[in-house]
Order: sequence, then structure tokens, then C-alpha cells
Amino acid sequence: KKLREAINNSKAIENDPLLEAAKKQKAIFYDVIFETKKPLGLVLERSGDWALVKLANQDTTHVSIGSALTTVNGDEVILSDYTETIQRLTAWQPPLRLG
Repeated sequence: KKLREAINNSKAIENDPLLEAAKKQKAIFYDVIFETKKPLGLVLERSGDWALVKLANQDTTHVSIGSALTTVNGDEVILSDYTETIQRLTAWQPPLRLG
């Protein structure tokens, strides 16, 4: 927990090679549609206000661990409060589109 707090409160240093390399990576966006009401097979974890995929049944969901949840049914949630994002998911009805 202390490590997460340190990471959340850290600031980038000038010419940070890891940050610079990350900025050069191409962002990959994808959507997953859940057509029937059943457990999603995902565990989301809070990182700041972002919802990141901590665990996923990749065989059935095709969701990559470490992905950031960016949209719920087409609505952007990447800058939304984490709690609001999770509330959108608690009583979902099909079809559900996650991006």
C-alpha cells in the first residue's frame, strides 16, 4: 500500500527514460461487448481515479490485464471518479460495451 501511495504522489523527472519510452508506445484501444447478463470475469483495481484490469478471464473476455477502462457504453470514464465508474457497472444490463 505504501508503494502505491508513493507512486500516486510521485512526479516525473526530466528526461526520465522510462517515461520517454512509454510516451513513444502506440496506444491500443479496443471494445468488449457483453451480450448476456452474467459475471463479467473481470477484477478492476483503482489506480488514482482510473479503473485498471487487475484480473481477467482472457479466454472468455478477451480483455488484457493492465488495461485501463476508458468507456462504458460509449461514455468516456477515463477522467471520471473511480467510484462513479464502478457504480455504472454494478447494475449493468446487456448489452454492455467496455472500452
